[in-house]
Amino acid sequence: MAIQFLGVLVRAAVAVGSIAVGAFRDAYKQAAARGAAAGAAGANTGAFGQKLDVTKSQPMTMMEAQKILGLPKVAEGETVDYNLVQEKFDKMFKNNNPKTGGSFYIQSKIIRAKQFIEYELIKENKLTEEQRLTFEERTKNIVDQHSSEN
Repeated sequence: MAIQFLGVLVRAAVAVGSIAVGAFRDAYKQAAARGAAAGAAGANTGAFGQKLDVTKSQPMTMMEAQKILGLPKVAEGETVDYNLVQEKFDKMFKNNNPKTGGSFYIQSKIIRAKQFIEYELIKENKLTEEQRLTFEERTKNIVDQHSSEN
């Protein structure tokens, strides 16, 4: 009786194994076909098994930077108030100090959002080099101050 049970168990394992192997084979074929189709469409996916486009980080947008810093929406053609950007940055950066329960990840996003807005303002000649250096130094001081507390 034990031998019969063992035989049934082995047959069940073989059946489940063959189903699983077939499913993995089909999934691989499907993923490879998607990668080839995306490559033909001009996407930079590379060989199957490499990072696909959906996993690559996308550049930040002005809207995202404004949301991260909690800035009001700016109408098309208007300029972001840079003093408000700096004020929001100072407050949010301090409030997200990892030593006081904040998040290093969120601090990083706050820094990147501020840098993105600075870059856009400089690109549009809305921020002078002197303003940028002054605010950049101020940002560096805040980062250094919080780093020394760690």
